[in-house]
Amino acid sequence: MVDRGIPVSVKAVSPCGESDLYSEYVPGCFAPSSAAAASNLNIYPNPSPGQVRIDLKQINKKASPTSQIKEIREIRIVDKMGAVKKVLQYPAGTQSASINIGNLPNDIYTLHISDGINRISKQLNKIN
Repeated sequence: MVDRGIPVSVKAVSPCGESDLYSEYVPGCFAPSSAAAASNLNIYPNPSPGQVRIDLKQINKKASPTSQIKEIREIRIVDKMGAVKKVLQYPAGTQSASINIGNLPNDIYTLHISDGINRISKQLNKIN
């Protein structure tokens, strides 16, 4: 069986009418939740009032290659509205990072963690 990616369908609706339904398979960058659960990242503590640690685990050869990263090169912290709150860059070979979210308001954020090729997105809860 060939993996064609994730099916995505779009239909535009406006006061003027509707478009035809457009369907496409999107490969790779949108990993299904089961693949995301198999990522090689540990993020703790979560929820957190301030300091958060991100560690890479050993790569799981059975998991999808796009659900794992080899090193931490960039971490983006994004709020629910899609606004980028922080961008942190790391040198090649970085296997763990500590970030401070103490100055951010209590909310649910998305961490986009990239090795320059693949990206994993994980939720992070900021609490007091």
